[in-house]
Amino acid sequence: HENVDFPKGYWSSTDTLHFKVLVSDTLSPCNITLLMRNKGTYPFSNLYIVVTTQSPSGATLTDTLEFILASPRGEWLGKGFGDIWQNERRYKTAIRFPNTGIYSFSVRQIMRPDQLPGVMDFGLRIDRSTH
Repeated sequence: HENVDFPKGYWSSTDTLHFKVLVSDTLSPCNITLLMRNKGTYPFSNLYIVVTTQSPSGATLTDTLEFILASPRGEWLGKGFGDIWQNERRYKTAIRFPNTGIYSFSVRQIMRPDQLPGVMDFGLRIDRSTH
C-alpha cells in the first residue's frame, strides 16, 4: 500500500504518479485497489485516470478508468470525516501475476482542467484475494 500526497492541494495533468511493487508470489490471487482522498471542495463527481502497468518482462497494459466520487444527487460517496472523503475503486480482482519481479504502475489524471483542486492524495493497494 502506497499513497502519493499532493501538498499543493491539486493534481496537475502533468503529474504522473509512479508505484513499484515487488512480486514474489505468482500462485496466490491478488486484488489491486486504487484509493483517492479529496476535500469537499473537489469540483467534480468523478475522476478519469489512465493506469499503465509494466511487468518485469517489459509487457505493458493501459486502462482508462472512471472513479465515481459522488452520487447523482451530489452526495459524496466513500468514507467521510469532516470535509475529507476517502474512496476506493477495485482495479483488478483475484488476478495472478504471471512473473516474479518488479511491476511498475503509473497513474495520471485525464480530466479537462490542467489542475484538479481538492485532491489530497492518491494510492494503490495490493492484497491477497479471499475469493
